[in-house]
Amino acid sequence: MKLDYKKIIITLVLVAVFGLVVYFVWQGIAGPASPGVPAVSSSTPSAPNLPGGSLPASSTSSPQTLGGGTITFGTSSPAIIRVSNNPAEAYWIDGQTQGIFYLNQDGQVFLVNKNKDGKDTQITQQKMGALNTIAIGPGSQRVLASFGDPRAPQWGVFDDVDQVWRPLPSTVLSAAWGGDNNTFYGVVQNGSVPALASIDMSRGNAVTKILIKDFRFQDVQLSFLPPSTLLLTERASAHYPSRVWKIDTASLAVHLLMGGQNGLVLTLSDDKRIMFSFIGNAFQILDPYTLSSVAPVPFLTLPPKCTFSGVIAYCFVPDSQNFKNATLPDDYLTLKLFTSDTLYEVNAANGGMAFSNIPKLLNNGVFDAINPIFSNGFLYFRNRLDNYVYALNLTSDQFSQNGQRVGD
Repeated sequence: MKLDYKKIIITLVLVAVFGLVVYFVWQGIAGPASPGVPAVSSSTPSAPNLPGGSLPASSTSSPQTLGGGTITFGTSSPAIIRVSNNPAEAYWIDGQTQGIFYLNQDGQVFLVNKNKDGKDTQITQQKMGALNTIAIGPGSQRVLASFGDPRAPQWGVFDDVDQVWRPLPSTVLSAAWGGDNNTFYGVVQNGSVPALASIDMSRGNAVTKILIKDFRFQDVQLSFLPPSTLLLTERASAHYPSRVWKIDTASLAVHLLMGGQNGLVLTLSDDKRIMFSFIGNAFQILDPYTLSSVAPVPFLTLPPKCTFSGVIAYCFVPDSQNFKNATLPDDYLTLKLFTSDTLYEVNAANGGMAFSNIPKLLNNGVFDAINPIFSNGFLYFRNRLDNYVYALNLTSDQFSQNGQRVGD
């Protein structure tokens, strides 16, 4: 039988054309192949659900860490960097060495490995128990912390230079830093009644001096303002009013500074120049000595989500409507409420206001930021959705490209 070569050739061409059409159609549907993405460690705890819905699925960018060869403390760094290897209950940055220290859920102290050529260094082995409060001392090399039962806490001072805990007397019920690294003010149990006292640790052992013998203020937070003012703020709750007093530590005169306010939260800036406040479902920046407003603030947030550096205040502001409708500050402080935040900055010098959006590089930009600290161009914070410490590189090219400022 004579073969028809012309028909065979035409058939082969048609098959080849059909194959090419199928290939290009498939590429259009599937899209280009994605580059490899580093896997997120399985040890990373899952984040709690946000109010009104679950946490959005992680984006294709995994959390970056400090160091690692290409990721450094430079302007070319990614805009957001995960700092700690482990979840943290609290952290601080040494004012001299810039070392980043943090406490885990057992109260053990770790030092961040900035080069990221290994794990973070564990400084202490002793388990201190559940952390209640922490306050960074003058110079940022010592922290004052309380652990255990809030009604009978264990107080201690950690020095990151000699890297040891020094206990305060077991009679201490509440405490605050004084004017230097060795002086504290506290409410102590003095027999059957509480007393206001000063505590001196300059000689190693704590020396307690009773200032006011019968001091019947309940559940108060202490804050020292130089040269001789001690602020007492009653514990915050939306369900009952809190008051603020000031005590002259020289004359021991007591004056009411602010009457009862529901949901009152006050946080003194590290340099003690301003006070962040939440009063009557309104956020304000105040003069700490008079509690008068120093700058208009057109947003709602909580004081622990803010920090102050120079003349700039940085605040993480919840985007969710659920935050405004929540019972504040109770729902947030008791972990019933989690937020997704936007970063704002406020110029306290001229009363101007500017804001910047956090670049959406991780978890679709979802961060519930708390306890921010500004240092050397980086804004550090702890993310309550996973409890890791992160750093926002305010000098990075990515931040400059993605951020926005009012008036730009």
